[in-house]
Amino acid sequence: MGVKRELKEPEDILLKVSEIMKPLFKNNGVVNIDQLKSRNELEYFLAQLMNTKFTSNKNKQGWNFGADEVIAIQIKIEKNNELKYFGKIKWISTPKNHQCYKSYLDPFYGVFKYENNKIKIQEFVFGDYDRTDLDNENWINAEINWMYDL
Repeated sequence: MGVKRELKEPEDILLKVSEIMKPLFKNNGVVNIDQLKSRNELEYFLAQLMNTKFTSNKNKQGWNFGADEVIAIQIKIEKNNELKYFGKIKWISTPKNHQCYKSYLDPFYGVFKYENNKIKIQEFVFGDYDRTDLDNENWINAEINWMYDL
């Protein structure tokens, strides 16, 4: 099954992300992302969800970001209702003054709540003022100096 790329509305994209995430809430702990069949779709749709926030009227900062995918590094479920997503954003475009750890890569952290059979975004942060070494997976446990909060 290929990734459907015609979704444009944030609600439609969040619904697609929800369909992929809901089964993950059955178990607590770290998700084996190598076994996650919908991993590519999740990485793509999270990027599209970010892109809708960048282009929304609420984006008063006028950030000129475009995400291609949010590569999963670790997904962790807590209390069967909270999903923590650690990843690396692969950018298509960034503002001229934005500095990434490596060319077009930034850390990403998202928290999603599962309540009343719905997924809600609790936290969505990215970028790192300190440009932490993203090749070292220990950055997940490090204190990140986040640049942006969506």
